[in-house]
Amino acid sequence: MDSLTHLVAGALTPLAFSGAPRRRAMALFGIAAGELPDIDVIFGSTPEALMSAHRGITHALIWQPLLASLVVLPFYIWLCRKSAPSPAGVRPAANHDAFGLGRLFLVALFALYTHIYLDCMTTYGTQIFLPFSDIRVAFSSMFIVDLLLTMPPLALMIYAWRLPPAKGASALFSPERTGARRHGQALPEMPVSGRARRIARIAIAWMLLYPLASLGINAAVAALRSPSLASGASLRLLTEPFSPFVWKAVIEDARTYRMGTLCPFSPDEPLLQNFVQPEAMLYESLKRQHPIFRQFEKFAPFMIQTERPTDYMTQMDYTETVREYAFADLRYIISADSPARFFGREDPNFILEARVNDSGALLAYRFLRRGKLRSTPWILLQ
Repeated sequence: MDSLTHLVAGALTPLAFSGAPRRRAMALFGIAAGELPDIDVIFGSTPEALMSAHRGITHALIWQPLLASLVVLPFYIWLCRKSAPSPAGVRPAANHDAFGLGRLFLVALFALYTHIYLDCMTTYGTQIFLPFSDIRVAFSSMFIVDLLLTMPPLALMIYAWRLPPAKGASALFSPERTGARRHGQALPEMPVSGRARRIARIAIAWMLLYPLASLGINAAVAALRSPSLASGASLRLLTEPFSPFVWKAVIEDARTYRMGTLCPFSPDEPLLQNFVQPEAMLYESLKRQHPIFRQFEKFAPFMIQTERPTDYMTQMDYTETVREYAFADLRYIISADSPARFFGREDPNFILEARVNDSGALLAYRFLRRGKLRSTPWILLQ
């Protein structure tokens, strides 16, 4: 999912726990925990790292308790220092005693697993079983940016934070507050009110249940449309920018894919485009010659192949005829009749290109993060 969605989920998490202090630091703590798995983007400086590292080990289920500890311990130490007794013996209530280390750990763990859950609901896939398996779990329930998922919880989060704190937890003129003010220390923190806590829980419930509802729509539409397919063909619905109201229908049949935009409530059939799957012998040869093609095969479950003639200047550098092949994934190609075309989303993401001579030798390759980045240099092998 996008960073804003993870930010909202992380900021809501502390609010949903009983006894949470109403302080900005708690929101920042939840955001840090909710965004932490995406720290793996710093390892994506090469194409190989991008395909293997992002949504990799930092998104694995088994490592989340360790990540939770990494974010909890510094925050708890900071809380203890903020709550250290003054020379006069006044101890401002920072609520880390009532909302202690164990509960902080649960907050962080819930935010981390929510992050992974939301990522698994996209088409990109998440390697949650590392280091035991590098399989990518992808339910194709939501597009990477889904305003219907994010905007309602965001509005509820803002409303919950603007509500007054719980009454009676810390009186305005209590001895603790008066002593803290006299010694120049931080004022005691009031806990989140019950109403704000209920609102936060509703918002989190929406973020957890909405993907399941979208997944149900996906399964129902696929079940209704599958009987009309020819024998041997299979249908998969992938997300589009306006899912669950618009889906990308991918029909696999023999060595081809057919793809079009499908609206669940429209009786019309999608306008299908034909795509060719990779030539088996050619791609097997490329996998033997360079490991990036093996990685791309795991990364791209709906891989297609296109061929184009090599330009004259490039051909002059070789004595044999050179052909250029491009391999892409239908998950990152917008359908010709998709509403997203009106917003300029036409060029696909993640394209692996190869130059091959008549004897099948791999001469050069390059990886394009965006199809329009044609200035990306080729990596020459021969």
